[in-house]
Amino acid sequence: MWLLREKVSERRKDLSKQSGGRNLREKGSKYEEVVDRFLVQRGYNILERNYHGARGEIDLIARDGETLVFIEVKMRRGGDYGSGIEAIDPRKMNRVATTALEYLSLLDREENCRFDVVTVEKEELGSVHIEHYPNAFTPGEDLLL
Repeated sequence: MWLLREKVSERRKDLSKQSGGRNLREKGSKYEEVVDRFLVQRGYNILERNYHGARGEIDLIARDGETLVFIEVKMRRGGDYGSGIEAIDPRKMNRVATTALEYLSLLDREENCRFDVVTVEKEELGSVHIEHYPNAFTPGEDLLL
């Protein structure tokens, strides 16, 4: 187990060096802010940013009309490592869904909700391409609580 942690730590250092010394989390926050503005311009009301629950994190929680929306933001650079939507695997969906259930348990009312994914692809000249996937996934019955 320790060896695995050491390898992960080394890989994180390598990734940090590859990103010009900037922390990858800082870069993620930058793109989450871009997505935040993108959604606000489309009428969403952002309620939470980087909500941390006991079981995970949700990048953005917003309201779209009467619907509470849990939003996962994925950034990719020029198609490296596939598209952002491909990075949302069943394990990630489960983590977001269980964290959403945690959040919902704190509210004193029932809510209509959905799970969206927004991908940000950084293009060569510094511009970004944003794709929004409303209702990108639905938690299954095999949700791990």
